Amino acid sequence: MLEPASDNKVTELEKNKKLKQLLFREGLGVDTTRGVPIRSFSYVAPVLSVVKDLNSACERAAGQIYIADKGVIRNGIDPEIVEENSAMMENSIAAFIAEFFPEIESRIEIAREIDDSENTEREGLVSDMVTILAEFVEANPEDSLSKFISKRDPKSALRYTAEHALYMGDAITNNPDLFLVPQPNFDYKKLVMIGGRSEKTFKKAREIIETARMKVLGVENPQELLGYETDQLYMKAGSAKPPYFKLGNEPSVHSMPAGINSVGEFLMSLPPEIRRDYIYLLTSISDSPERFDVRESVGRKKWKAFEVPYPEELQFAYEKLRVFIANL
Repeated sequence: MLEPASDNKVTELEKNKKLKQLLFREGLGVDTTRGVPIRSFSYVAPVLSVVKDLNSACERAAGQIYIADKGVIRNGIDPEIVEENSAMMENSIAAFIAEFFPEIESRIEIAREIDDSENTEREGLVSDMVTILAEFVEANPEDSLSKFISKRDPKSALRYTAEHALYMGDAITNNPDLFLVPQPNFDYKKLVMIGGRSEKTFKKAREIIETARMKVLGVENPQELLGYETDQLYMKAGSAKPPYFKLGNEPSVHSMPAGINSVGEFLMSLPPEIRRDYIYLLTSISDSPERFDVRESVGRKKWKAFEVPYPEELQFAYEKLRVFIANL
């Protein structure tokens, strides 16, 4: 389900699980219309799966899932809808963990973004990061990151992109109180961010900002400033559209489609571009998720028709999911 930021990262993480305490962190946005899609669970499943796998050998891993609700409000979305969806997401993810990953429930934290919009020191840091990115865009107009920002409203896109560093715990400040995610109640020596493929664009921006800020702060590596190492992994889920945004007629955490008993029929009833995310979700709660290779079984076909991989096991997982949603 996961791929490293570079080819040697998996080997490094394998070594680190014996030597270091790892924190896997993942962030979720919030839909701008009422409701939370069931597909949201596909986005948190990789964090839960990797923490479960690593802790089966030695209890060295923990996870933090944060909801970036205040950032959505800063972008002009109705606070009432954001709060309603955030609470629904927070509660349903907690229930999902308790139901399907009970052995690591104590090793996972769900957090909301820090509500501290009047922090003038943070605003000064954001302004500095925006300037760093703006200078890069001006000097490199043909770069993919520059094009990503230029295609949008540059002012808001620069701020939105720069703020990612405050969520990810990057080496940009010597004051941890400026980060937008609460410090977890776990000891860790390495922070590993997990995100969808769209995060690759933001990762590049974060590296540009981090390099410039470390130079200002007079440090040579993130660990020297933060007290922990940092890393990034990417997952396949959410590559078509962020899974916390409803697409078409996809079901929400309170509305599984009635009368659809077959997993194949259920998948075919969904918009084609999100079916793979649902297979990831069902895979994660199946009895033997290690058997599945979703990339090979599903691939990037157009989804006009397809065969469900391991239909019996996914059918059983689908039935478990239906019961879970019915009892939420």
